[in-house]
Amino acid sequence: MRNRNAATVVREAIRRDHRPITRLALDAGVSHSMVSRFVSGKRGVTIETMDRLLGTLGLELRPLRRSA
Repeated sequence: MRNRNAATVVREAIRRDHRPITRLALDAGVSHSMVSRFVSGKRGVTIETMDRLLGTLGLELRPLRRSA
């Protein structure tokens, strides 16, 4: 399995959603420009914003449990 960070996973989920960025931003309660710049990799987002985007996509952020 590839080692991917949370931002990469969220960007991939947004691209798979095929919803216009404007609609996704509206549904998540964040600005269109913020989502657009995040998807293009030009900026990061707070954990709260990431959680809002994931919730809008029907996903959730949760900690990964690693075995010792």
